[in-house]
Amino acid sequence: MRKIYKIRNIAQHQSSLGFIYAVKIISSVFVENYIKKREIMSVSSIPKVISGDLESLQNIIDSIPYAVFVIGSNGSFIDCNSSALQVFNASSRDDVIGKVPSILAPEKQPNGNESGIEVNTYIQNTHRSGSSSFYFYHQTFDKRVFPAHVTLKRIIYGGDTCLLSIIIDMTGQVRIEENQALIHENPYALIKLNPDLTIADVNPAFLTITGYKKEEWIGRSAGDFKVLKGDGPTPLDAINTKSTLRGTYVADFPNGITSMEYSYIPIFDPNGIIMYVYAIFADRTQLDSKINELGFLIRDNPGAIATIDLQGNFKAVNPAFQEMSHISEEKLLSMNVSDLKILSKQGISFSDIISSKKASKPKFMNL
Repeated sequence: MRKIYKIRNIAQHQSSLGFIYAVKIISSVFVENYIKKREIMSVSSIPKVISGDLESLQNIIDSIPYAVFVIGSNGSFIDCNSSALQVFNASSRDDVIGKVPSILAPEKQPNGNESGIEVNTYIQNTHRSGSSSFYFYHQTFDKRVFPAHVTLKRIIYGGDTCLLSIIIDMTGQVRIEENQALIHENPYALIKLNPDLTIADVNPAFLTITGYKKEEWIGRSAGDFKVLKGDGPTPLDAINTKSTLRGTYVADFPNGITSMEYSYIPIFDPNGIIMYVYAIFADRTQLDSKINELGFLIRDNPGAIATIDLQGNFKAVNPAFQEMSHISEEKLLSMNVSDLKILSKQGISFSDIISSKKASKPKFMNL
């Protein structure tokens, strides 16, 4: 019991994944103790106290939330706990006892190898080494495939050398690890906000763009950023509307003034309770700089320049165009190109330019 108590103490200080493995060790200890007791005692001939002790151990093993199997020397299942039936959605022990382990796996693993061949390889290696631990994709009787962490350990059972197998469904943990990879490898700056809108995490791209150090912002509010100009919703708006919202802002970071386009993505649990908000930022500084530069070139250009949408509506005009047309900017932006009073023209029409998708140089004289 001292060993188990010590393991529990260690488990309390581990991460969630470490805790799973610590509990797995404890489960293995209980199972092995039970098997040893059952091997050296005949239940019909021992005192009721000991029989009750074995019964208690069996209850503990059945209460372990992981699938526990015993693989016989012939490579098939010869025993399992109640959780194994639940995990694999088996209707009874008859579904698994006497069957080979590959019945609990898809035909092939994600790497393309046949599951049966991989299972046999792991079993053979464990018989030689005494124990092994690996990731493997299993399949339930209702065809649900899930990633699992499997531990095999060589034991003596019924006088034969067998393998004890403990299988943990890692679906949730794999998703967590995948999400972490997506966050930390993402080229866009990303902030993870707690429900109270304090910062829970930032990715390397955020640190690169802003010039901040990670420890400077964990636990602080995103509202503490020095925003020079903002246009768009807040994280609270995203939570209240339960939708992804977008906007732009300009902030003063240690690396300089940065123009950002952002998205707030709220994440809720199955009960609709907010878990966290992801804030994703795209650095628009260079793009905005080029747009502004282009704007200056157009504005100060001596040639008349107008931006027209596909329907022929004026969207922007420079001073030279206003001077040439003798029409104010305000009025031009409410007009369509067809509203211009053309006295004469040479070349194709505006609609023909759109249809041809080619540049053209028509000439016209307006009133």
